[in-house]
Amino acid sequence: MIYTTKGKNLILSVLPCLLLIYIAIRTSSVDFTNDEAYTFHNVKKFWYAEFLCTANSHWLNSLAVKTALLFKLENNFYLRWFSMLSSIIFYLITYTWIRSMKKFHLQIFASTLFMLNPFVLDYFGLARGYASGLMFQALSLFLFIHNFEKRKRSIAFSALLCSGLSAIANYSFAYFFAAFVIVHFYYFYIRSRTNFLKGGNFYLDLICALGIASLVTRALTFIFKCSYDVGAGTDHLTEACQSLAEGLLYRRLYLGSTALSLWSLFVLFIILVPALYGII
Repeated sequence: MIYTTKGKNLILSVLPCLLLIYIAIRTSSVDFTNDEAYTFHNVKKFWYAEFLCTANSHWLNSLAVKTALLFKLENNFYLRWFSMLSSIIFYLITYTWIRSMKKFHLQIFASTLFMLNPFVLDYFGLARGYASGLMFQALSLFLFIHNFEKRKRSIAFSALLCSGLSAIANYSFAYFFAAFVIVHFYYFYIRSRTNFLKGGNFYLDLICALGIASLVTRALTFIFKCSYDVGAGTDHLTEACQSLAEGLLYRRLYLGSTALSLWSLFVLFIILVPALYGII
């Protein structure tokens, strides 16, 4: 079947619009989950030890919930307003990136992969930090790539800041932040082979990166000592790694412990190979 350029653009434009309508309906109609209710409790009856003892707090999301409460907007949609906003920005960035692809079949594949993931759709309909973490992650990558064309210092710094905000929004993105910091400093300073130690930009970036890293590390250290939670709601690091592999199957296929371990190693392999290839 042959599509015209206008028809292709229409197909690519309709999908994110329909998904945003779907997310808006879920945001206003689906009851609060246990995790959301716990965040709501921590915000409304704040006690620093209880708030900081769990990774469930999700700082930026908690601040958004607090903002809604200050304006007396205590209903599902307004308590989830930041996640709704995050979904709009995320899909705008994703749509812009997909439109830049030259092959229509690649555009359709990317749209399916990035826009129709069931977990992602759920995240954007909940008052949790995953939505804002995804948004800041997408925004940092968009700004980093956009800087290749504009070559503006403000864009490069904004990309670094957004990567840090993704980690503050949800500690799961600390891995992304760490990787982004390495790429950022390599590309803008080490690769250029200039005497960057004499410039103020390097120290501003360093203060930003170390400041956010110190904040996230201190918060995680407190959580480990307080609740022994190293991720995925478990105190076993191997189980935290396996949760990624299970998530890729949407938990629809039961695997025994041995099969799950092998599948986890395979997932780790397909992640590390492209990463090593890119580094080399």
